[in-house]
Amino acid sequence: MRVVAGAVAGGVRWVVLREKDLPRADRAALAADLRPILAEAGGTLIVAGPDPLGGDAVHLPAAGPYPPPRPDRPDRASADPVDRPDRAPVDPVDRALAEPVYRADRPGPAGRPGYPGPAGRARPWLVGRSCHDAAELARLTTEDYATLSPVYPSRSKPGYGPPLGPRRLGELIRFSPVPVLALGGIETPEQVRACLAAGTAGVAVQGAIMRAEDPTEAAAALTAAWAEAAALHRNHRHSPDRTHRPPSERGDQVTPTTVLTIAGSDSGGGAGIQADLKVFAALGAYGTSVLTAVTAQNTRGVDAVLPLPPRTVTEQLDSVLGDFRVRAVKTGMLGNPAVADAVADAARAGRLPHLVVDPVLVATSGHRLGVVEAVERLLPYAEVATPNCAEAAALTGRPVTTVEEMVAAAEALAAGGPAHVVVTGGDMDAAGESVDVLVGGGATTLLRARRVRTRHSHGTGCSFSAAIAVRLAAGDPVPAAVAAAKEYVTRALTGARDWELGAGRGPLDHFGWS
Repeated sequence: MRVVAGAVAGGVRWVVLREKDLPRADRAALAADLRPILAEAGGTLIVAGPDPLGGDAVHLPAAGPYPPPRPDRPDRASADPVDRPDRAPVDPVDRALAEPVYRADRPGPAGRPGYPGPAGRARPWLVGRSCHDAAELARLTTEDYATLSPVYPSRSKPGYGPPLGPRRLGELIRFSPVPVLALGGIETPEQVRACLAAGTAGVAVQGAIMRAEDPTEAAAALTAAWAEAAALHRNHRHSPDRTHRPPSERGDQVTPTTVLTIAGSDSGGGAGIQADLKVFAALGAYGTSVLTAVTAQNTRGVDAVLPLPPRTVTEQLDSVLGDFRVRAVKTGMLGNPAVADAVADAARAGRLPHLVVDPVLVATSGHRLGVVEAVERLLPYAEVATPNCAEAAALTGRPVTTVEEMVAAAEALAAGGPAHVVVTGGDMDAAGESVDVLVGGGATTLLRARRVRTRHSHGTGCSFSAAIAVRLAAGDPVPAAVAAAKEYVTRALTGARDWELGAGRGPLDHFGWS
């Protein structure tokens, strides 16, 4: 209690009670001792685990449960436990509380507008989740915040996973649907400033305060570092000669990751190049494009297709690859074998890193957009291939109507060249679930998600493969990238299910507008 009181005196406003191995009565007694220390400073008590023990929030492990429980609180019955503020991305400094968040006892959460502490908070509970990678972030549902760890090597937990570092932290923060708190090995003012520059809404500290001779002084030094960095960030953000210039011209530390899509256009904006670029932007990547064909289409169907000459495709490739440092590439509609040959030449030369091949053969409306021969030219160079059941059937020459047949098709395609194959089952209703089959790396994995009941599924395959490419560009292993992409598409389908854009199969909610 002495250390916690000293840390609060030095500026800490959020404390997490962990001690999960103690009997509940002992944990409740600790919570009772901590509450008055925090209440006097207007602070917040976070309790690790689903049992709040009279605290103000709970912090849950990555292992579960999902979705997070919302404990009832008799004295706050009038507040809506699921009324959540808009989660659209905003500036991290605007998202943080006036005081930074620190870990003075054990892991702790980040502050958000509308949650100023026990007194006067807009709702009774905060719920947080420990995360370590993109796959775990993709599982978030109704959580209010997440921690990402370890950012640096942790002295308190040796061997606690490979450190993310500020750059990877920033990439994951851009992917996260909720504010993120940096955690793990953060001990110096320089590290605090680096985490804020990466976009974190706050930092959590344990060892630097717990081991300090003077916890108040240690907490005050870190608090001051946060406050100074936040002020510089605000000044930098609003500087008139910098506001509208891209990062590459400003000399900022973080330059967007570049991803390339090679596909046809969709005049209705729901699929093809247009959908890919929306996904890239939504997930924090800079999108470049090579057009293979121009289509006249809308939500009701495809009216016309004009393939571009292979030379034009090659010229576009040379222009993009000759200037940008492309980290990942996805292909969609190729149209004909000649265009596929032009793209395959670039892949064969090693110019298309982390290649994701979406074998677009038939549009959602049923219009044929490609030929098997064209897709087969690229498959040997793919890190990931993402056929749906109909496309897998066309490529293997066998029916694909059950999960077992999906596994067999994925294994057959993987034997022909792609390092990984995902056969997507969005068009097959498996007991109310959407089941995808991932084969690769010597393993077969079934990825399950709730089925979204909607007719608005135009561009689902394009969006899924584009999201995989973004995550591969960010450094995720294939299984994590696929899992994150599936969760992203599920959210995008859910957001658009009540939209009324067009009279047919409408597009997805790529930006989380709904």
